[in-house]
Amino acid sequence: MEDCHCPLAAVDDANEKRDVHERSPGAKQLAIAMIAVSMVVPFASRFARNASIEKGTIDRSTATHLFGGIGDYHRKITTNSPLAQRYFDQGLAFLYGFNREEARRSFQAAVEIDPGCAMAKWGIAAAFGPDINNTDVGESAVLAANQAIAASRDLVDPSNVVERAMVEAMASRYADPDVADRWPFEIGRAHV
Repeated sequence: MEDCHCPLAAVDDANEKRDVHERSPGAKQLAIAMIAVSMVVPFASRFARNASIEKGTIDRSTATHLFGGIGDYHRKITTNSPLAQRYFDQGLAFLYGFNREEARRSFQAAVEIDPGCAMAKWGIAAAFGPDINNTDVGESAVLAANQAIAASRDLVDPSNVVERAMVEAMASRYADPDVADRWPFEIGRAHV
């Protein structure tokens, strides 16, 4: 840099010679505090959640939280609760990622927030269904899905054509009684 006649080069030279602590006396303490907080917060929130589960204020089978880093997929549904909408969107993201158990918990959280949300119950039924990683749907899953879709049918707004069609397609997916040849039902659902 000695050959350079740029005024900024002299500033850079001076800064390189300074100790980091001279520039900002509290920088080290701030960095230590930020690291400590970032290490404690996840454990504190998990502790609070686990305490709520143990007290019985949250059901262990449905307890979930909003996750980050799973995408920003959004499908507008009929609900007055932005939080229920977020749980529904999260449920879809998990469902599309073949994580049916976490999808069910997310949809259930949406139901707990907005018990009148037909699409959250639709999501529960969808999460009980087969997917490429698990094509076998047990009798208990079909029963639970039928209960969820029956509740969804009762709640769906008849004027919402898309939601009504999705609910009816899901109802045909879980024909009661269950049929041996599911192909026609899966094809019908694929066109919704």
